[in-house]
Amino acid sequence: MSGRIQKIVILGGGTAGWMSALFLTQAFNRGGQRLLEVVLVESAELGTIGVGESTIPTLRRTMAGLGLDEREMMLACSASFKLGIRFTNWSAPPAPETYWHMFVDKPPVTAGLPAWHAWLKEQRDGSREPFAEGCVDAVDICYRNKAPKQPGDASFVGPVAYAYHLDAGLLGNYLKQKAIAAGVRHVVDNVVDVTHHEGDHIRALITATSGAVEGDLFIDCSGFRGWLINRAQHEPFESFADCLFCDRALATTVPLAADAPIKPFTSSTAMGAGWIWDIPLYDRRGVGYVYASAFCSDTQAETELLSYLHVAEPSRPIRKLRMRVGRTRSPWVGNCVAIGLSGGFVEPLEATGIFTIEIGLQQLWENFPLSDINPILRDRYNCTMRMYYQDIRDFLVLHYCLTRRNDTEFWRTNHSHPAVPDSLKDKLERWRHFLPQPGEIPEPKLFSEFSYISILAGMDALPAGVAPLPAVEYASRSEMERSIEALDERRRMLRNSMPEHRAYLNSLREQPAPHLGP
Repeated sequence: MSGRIQKIVILGGGTAGWMSALFLTQAFNRGGQRLLEVVLVESAELGTIGVGESTIPTLRRTMAGLGLDEREMMLACSASFKLGIRFTNWSAPPAPETYWHMFVDKPPVTAGLPAWHAWLKEQRDGSREPFAEGCVDAVDICYRNKAPKQPGDASFVGPVAYAYHLDAGLLGNYLKQKAIAAGVRHVVDNVVDVTHHEGDHIRALITATSGAVEGDLFIDCSGFRGWLINRAQHEPFESFADCLFCDRALATTVPLAADAPIKPFTSSTAMGAGWIWDIPLYDRRGVGYVYASAFCSDTQAETELLSYLHVAEPSRPIRKLRMRVGRTRSPWVGNCVAIGLSGGFVEPLEATGIFTIEIGLQQLWENFPLSDINPILRDRYNCTMRMYYQDIRDFLVLHYCLTRRNDTEFWRTNHSHPAVPDSLKDKLERWRHFLPQPGEIPEPKLFSEFSYISILAGMDALPAGVAPLPAVEYASRSEMERSIEALDERRRMLRNSMPEHRAYLNSLREQPAPHLGP
């Protein structure tokens, strides 16, 4: 390839494909100019997986950047709010049965120091208040099924950090309508071959009926198949199966009564060979069992899932999914960039699937070549994406390797984990003595020190010798009490002012119907 990039070809639809299409056409065709043509090619025969119904707060920024309206998006995707994750049965006594990993816009502070240091001092002095309840203001409204914002608040803005539960299939359709309205060309056809220039640059996708679709840059959004990056570009996939054992999922839906409360959080309940997600949307619950096939058969997994649902037979079909857990070694090879599942997937425990699409596109924009593919930009992109996947992998392994459960072979194996990554070992070794300060984990990262401490404290896995920063001992008691009182006042304010979650979502539907145009 030589000369300015003028045409981007995306293989695959769904959330990854259509978010990529909308993002790229808006990024390069602002103010009515048409600097780039964006074409999306997808097969009519292949559907999207659509199990990633839980998100993290980064999606708010991405949707706002795409110029979308929050209410319109939420109605189109049957969405509800998510303030965090409640984990149940992930360990054994003396760890608590339940703990929280809450969203925060910035690390909470007590007496001018990270709140977890003051919390740990109180624990060492005899307090038994759980970590999240002691440091985060929004746990209370989770218990009370409240929304994180008022009906009059602007799109993507509220007094509490939040994300969404949504139907991923509907999200893909919503983004599709927006992208086509913005000028993306849609080709529905089967790709039967890929041709190359000399070297590793793709020339065209050869379709069954539409002929060759040529391009200057190709985006692989073909999912776990990795049709371009792994097959056509022969880039190897690096599995994380040695440290993350879950490789299967069963997914179904459960109707939600029109007057039933809607929880503003994801529930993650540990089972015999994995865990179950329970995600409340506006009109139904998305429920699925993520499990390790080496420790549990499909039949056993379905029995556990039905037991969780308290039914003998499913009321809706159960989909069986195989997960490819790991990452493509280099998601950018030649003029091909893998976005979404083709680039990597690290199981849905912390809802990072859509985030990897977001960050992949953001990094592509920041490293986009003017003309010929610049190897320095390409290598910087690959290095950054590897570090993000490593960060996600380490954080997920943390949930498993800290467990005290020994009631099944799956949990015994995790308890004596044979392959904790060295990068996670290093973190845990540093934190044997003092908990971290904000900024200690190097960038780029998704999960902050607060998130790591949420899991360590929630699972009662803080080392016996760990201590708060010595500076906590110098903080005045009155200053700490003022900080605690301010947190309590903030909780009272949210408790009294935030609307009930279902009532808020109902109010969205009482306004004039949104349009789906640009």
